[in-house]
Amino acid sequence: MNILYHKSFSLNTAILSEIRCLLVAICKKQNIADADMDNLGTGITEYLVNLLEHARAQDTLVTVSIGLNQQNLFIEIIDATPHFAEFYRYAKQGAINIAEGDLMVSGMGLGLIITLFPDCEYEKQEQFNRFCIQLNQNWQSKKVLVIKNINPDSPPDLADFLRLVELSLEPNFACTFIDSTSDTNLEGQLDKSYRAVVYLADKNQSLSREGLAKLSKLNQKLQALPIILVSSNKDNLGLAQTNMHGVTDVLLASQVEIELSARVEKSICRSSIEYLGYAELKQNRDRCWHNISANYVMSTFGSINHKCGGDFLVHVKKQDYDWVILGDVMGHDELARQESIMVQGFLLGCLQQENMTTALLAKKLSDALYQDEILEASLLTCLILKISNEGIDLINLGHPKPILFNPTNQYQEFGNIQPMLGLNRDTNYSSESFKLEQGDRLILVTDGVFENNDKQCLGIQWLETILKRIKNNHNLAEQVWLKALPKLSQEIDDASLVCLERHL
Repeated sequence: MNILYHKSFSLNTAILSEIRCLLVAICKKQNIADADMDNLGTGITEYLVNLLEHARAQDTLVTVSIGLNQQNLFIEIIDATPHFAEFYRYAKQGAINIAEGDLMVSGMGLGLIITLFPDCEYEKQEQFNRFCIQLNQNWQSKKVLVIKNINPDSPPDLADFLRLVELSLEPNFACTFIDSTSDTNLEGQLDKSYRAVVYLADKNQSLSREGLAKLSKLNQKLQALPIILVSSNKDNLGLAQTNMHGVTDVLLASQVEIELSARVEKSICRSSIEYLGYAELKQNRDRCWHNISANYVMSTFGSINHKCGGDFLVHVKKQDYDWVILGDVMGHDELARQESIMVQGFLLGCLQQENMTTALLAKKLSDALYQDEILEASLLTCLILKISNEGIDLINLGHPKPILFNPTNQYQEFGNIQPMLGLNRDTNYSSESFKLEQGDRLILVTDGVFENNDKQCLGIQWLETILKRIKNNHNLAEQVWLKALPKLSQEIDDASLVCLERHL
């Protein structure tokens, strides 16, 4: 069994989107069919939603483990919530007849989960529950490029070693061998859909500065594919020296037969989730609730919590008011995330100035998209809110309109949409002012919520389709978000939701 991913999370709504994002990345790398990916998304979402429903205060952690067992991908969840004996009996014996799709208070949607995954496992292990789903991969050998940086005068056992490398990677990987001295050979391989690179360094030579520079250049040409460095010379395996040049793992030649295949698989998996930025971003997964002044509370869901794309949320508290800015940088994945980080930095700098207004902030950001060396040529939509106990100032810059709920759950779209930032530098922006009454809720979303579902169904029309599937209005924002989650294979854009509620 080869463990690709293992991590513990705090049990809260924020982890649901993060785990779904993780599953998308890994399933696509492991050749999982879209239909199986969709079923996986439904089953895991159903399970996690019910963990949230039944968790006690002390049930703080859930552990997710993903790995390969022969050609099966398995997803395992370990949690400490109360054990559901009915689920265990049904999973083992099919002894309880629960209608498909029912969300039972004590049954964890058994009908739906068991229908999708009749072979799923659910059992109690000491004080924990173990839930496991297995998926068959669409069998297709992953392509690996093996680059030989070996002196022609190497001993005659070189051919045997190359054959050992090939055999150790079969049958999971199909190998193509090229010589590192031929840039022409390398250029000809760049469009061949390789999943990883195995770089064989000469055991009789230490990697020089020139060799490391070549590795770095190679990594750029191969669009940041994972590189596994193999050498018999221990001096070549100094990870501190090589990791800045694109090397993701290192291996002694003596370990090739036993370790190489597993190391390549793990490197591919790591590269698929690297854009989530766990090591770079200081995030608090528990912080999906924000207190705003004495009268408001804000809850957040989706990409803005796990920060894996272009959606972002800036919240700055001042003495008498709060700034809340929900933005969406055009683009996807790592590039959009990097641009959103730069935009957030610019906004945080602007908000240090006294007497800043929503209109002035919009103008400064608009100017920066044309004049600033870093932000130039970016495109983004955003909602800028300045919130105080007296009321709210709002500017909508190309963003979906907020939806206002009153305490009787009547709702309407709110405010006007002004041109998105980055299209016209001469636009004059103006703000709107309004008040929320006690019990009012303002729902803000990014357009990925619509893109991931039905592009023809927007705003109020989209909300009405969601509300038809909600039986009560308890935790309305959370229910809207959960019902808006698409099939896992259809998550084509970052999606976020913010609910601002006046409670006093």
